[in-house]
Amino acid sequence: MPSRSDSLGAPPVVSDPGCLTPDAVIEFVEGRCPPEQVGAVGRHVDGCSLCRRLLAALALDEDLAPPVPAREPAGVTEPRASAEERLLEARLERGRSVGRYLLLNRLGVGGMGVVYSAYDPELDRKVALKLLRVGTAHTRESQARLLREAQAMARLQHPHVLAVFDAGTFGDEVFIAMELVEGSTLTRWLGTERRAWREVLAVFLDAGRGLAAAHVAGLVHRDFKPDNILMSRDGRARVTDFGLATAFGAGEAAALPASGLAASSGEPRLTRTGTMLGTPAYMAPEQLAGGAVDARTDQFSFCVSLYEALHGERPFAGETWEALRGNVLDHKVRPPPRGARVPPWLRRVLLRGLSPRPEARFASMEVLLTELRRAPQAILRRRVAVAVLLAVVGVGGLVLRELRQRRARCQGVAARLEGVWDEARRQRVSETFLATGQPYARDAWHMVERALDDYSARWARDWTEACEATWVARRQPEEALRRQHQCLEWSRGKVQAVTELLAQASAAEVREAANLMATLPDLNACAGQAPGPSATPPAGTPESSPEKDALRLRLARVEALQAARREREGLELAQAVYTRARALKDGPLEAETLLRQGQLRQALQENPEAERLLTEAVLTAEALGLDELKARAQLELVWLYGVNLHQVGPAVAWSRQAQASIHRLGGALRLQYPLHLHLGGALFDAGRYAEAAEHFEEARRQAAAVLGEDHPRLAGIWANAGMGLSALGRYEEATVAVRHALALAVKWLGPRHPRVAHIQTNLVQLLLYQHREDEALPVSQEAVAIYSSLDEEPPGAARSWLFLGHIHLERGEHAPSRRALERALAIARRVYGPEAPELADALTGLGELLSAEGRHEEALASMRRALELQQQALGPSHLALAETLVRMGQVQLALRHTSRATASFERVLRLQEVEQNEPIVAEARLALARLMERRVDQRAQALEHARRALAFYTRHPWDAAEKAELEALLGRLTSGEDSRRR
Repeated sequence: MPSRSDSLGAPPVVSDPGCLTPDAVIEFVEGRCPPEQVGAVGRHVDGCSLCRRLLAALALDEDLAPPVPAREPAGVTEPRASAEERLLEARLERGRSVGRYLLLNRLGVGGMGVVYSAYDPELDRKVALKLLRVGTAHTRESQARLLREAQAMARLQHPHVLAVFDAGTFGDEVFIAMELVEGSTLTRWLGTERRAWREVLAVFLDAGRGLAAAHVAGLVHRDFKPDNILMSRDGRARVTDFGLATAFGAGEAAALPASGLAASSGEPRLTRTGTMLGTPAYMAPEQLAGGAVDARTDQFSFCVSLYEALHGERPFAGETWEALRGNVLDHKVRPPPRGARVPPWLRRVLLRGLSPRPEARFASMEVLLTELRRAPQAILRRRVAVAVLLAVVGVGGLVLRELRQRRARCQGVAARLEGVWDEARRQRVSETFLATGQPYARDAWHMVERALDDYSARWARDWTEACEATWVARRQPEEALRRQHQCLEWSRGKVQAVTELLAQASAAEVREAANLMATLPDLNACAGQAPGPSATPPAGTPESSPEKDALRLRLARVEALQAARREREGLELAQAVYTRARALKDGPLEAETLLRQGQLRQALQENPEAERLLTEAVLTAEALGLDELKARAQLELVWLYGVNLHQVGPAVAWSRQAQASIHRLGGALRLQYPLHLHLGGALFDAGRYAEAAEHFEEARRQAAAVLGEDHPRLAGIWANAGMGLSALGRYEEATVAVRHALALAVKWLGPRHPRVAHIQTNLVQLLLYQHREDEALPVSQEAVAIYSSLDEEPPGAARSWLFLGHIHLERGEHAPSRRALERALAIARRVYGPEAPELADALTGLGELLSAEGRHEEALASMRRALELQQQALGPSHLALAETLVRMGQVQLALRHTSRATASFERVLRLQEVEQNEPIVAEARLALARLMERRVDQRAQALEHARRALAFYTRHPWDAAEKAELEALLGRLTSGEDSRRR
């Protein structure tokens, strides 16, 4: 039968006239044989003993490899109960009520909890009820640990994570109600029968998806092992037992148990959860050493568990605690046992996940799972198997030579990354980062190393696979290969521009390392999976030339400089590229360079020139039919007008034009989410908070769909969504969103990065709104400490000091409050200048402090200065004046200036869009209701203000005192109204 090699000019290689060619055999075995040829292959092998023998031999390949021998379940043995425990547990008989649940049967015991099946009469369903093990129930640590399990699991909604429904207390004990799964643990599932490696891997892929979902929620499991995976009867795996879960970056309590385990021997002792957090046999080195944990810690435990399931033994030997710990820290992995035929590619993936250094593992569980789903070496094995088997029957020499010649064309990919991302460049970047001495430099380096390692490995794999698709598998033409390799070479040039910048990085570039990583092109575009001009090289046109390609690589450096916040240097280079592009009459490059110049001018606050350049970029792109570039320029104009120029009307108009351009591109989500983000910023700045919150939420949803929930860019987008909700008084939802943003930021940037401090400051603001000062204080102190560790405190430090001052003021601690507020004012003056509206918050805060000290006239002077600065910059009706006016009114009341105070509160209600800012409006209405209650002719107005304020405070339980006061006030006003009617 003719193969595809005929059409490519290569002669068919056959064993006998009419037999299958090697390409046909390869295609058939790999499942790539066209449907119309499958029947022909079947008819041929029916009458050809030689080809039948070949295919039968191939059927004995790894698919039917001998499975791992069955073994007894390993893991936690049920602890022996003491007489006191047995007596106490006896009262948990069938039918006993625990909360609203009725106990049915005891299901099992773990290291911390006893699990029962139970009945929920309210929802008419069976649940699993877990109670803290009797004997430990009276320790606060154990209670807190179980509640932490409930809280961690309740935050997750995923098909491969056990669902949590409820939590509560039973006497002195804590319980959680969970989904009841009919089945067993993964440990028992593995021990019941022999399992093929593919079956085992499929189950672990499901469990890994659940673990990855936990990481997206900002949680580390810390005790992942087969005993903590439940297998339902339908074969679905669910991760459970998050009792040891903690937020990213938290340190472990201790590396060595206080007693018992250190001196013990025997395998079961190494799988028991004792005074150490976690199970030693599955612990990562950083856990054993008592260091900080993150998602890569769980990745290590996952790989230990998968290794054990595949090989029948764990990767690290050790009959005692000391022996195990030493082997793990020294990375002494056992050789594969006899009879456990695990594919080499799979073992290599596991060994990387078991790396002693967290930064040497995969960047995330998602990346690890992607690698586990791929079997790159399996294809090569089959091809080699075909060649060897053909050689056995007499034709292998020709096939082997042909395969070697084809593969030779696809070798040498590593040389293409020399000087781009090789060992020398890696060492140079590492030394440069650490030499800056920044507190976040090491975390930034680890993030960059992971990102570039994964990117360069993917690049090399894609380059090789594209080559082999043409020259080995013969499944794509040479023209397709040329386009793919051109795209990949352009991507390599962008990587080189980034790594050259990183090799000379200052503290500023180290701080912006995450932004630089975000400029790396999407490699899916080169495979045709994510097309778009912004992701593929514009050089792929008939007019392309070496000089034009070189200019585009210089433009890649402009983008890197822009991401590193080296705007002036980037602008000079962009202007040079633009001049040369005009000389070469390269319209697309002109348009792209105009856009870059506009962005850089905007970042430099040179707004008139930015407006001119961006508008010119829109017109140039329109003339050339470059819809995506036009949309990107329009998006920049939305931000320029809305946030920099405070002109919401033009911002909304440009957003409509951008939406039309995006619509012509098929509604590209990669442009939709920036549109919602920019428009949300413009509306927020204008005080149109309800609209802004909707756009921020839509930006978050669409960005997650494009980038994935775990992408570092999602941290800022989640934070924006949270602050949009906070402006509407939806503080609980806002707090959840900002905490999620914080977890992502810590994961990608490390705990000491200034962006982490910025999000912490947002969280502090939300906690203050909810009167949770004690909870806000340590978060605020952490943010201030991060900013104070920098060579120069950035603008965000002013807000951080401001909120710390407010916390101390609420706690009656005037001296530290004054220090913090004065520090906030000094930073704002240095950053923004002496006449900037950004000074208003600190001036108002100092006024509140002065008033608390009885210095009301000085307080009023400080607040008047704040109001003056705001009015000069924003106008007399901007919503930003509301907070200052309310605080000023309170001081005027303290001075008994009742009419002036009334005027201040009433002015708040006349500000633009003020009704959207419910918290400050409610406060102003409450003050007016108090004042107007005293005057008979204003009692109707007082009643209206009180009712509308109460509607807000009813929705927000943390303002209980205000709510109670309003209810009493309404009672007095209503009773007075009734008496008048009588």
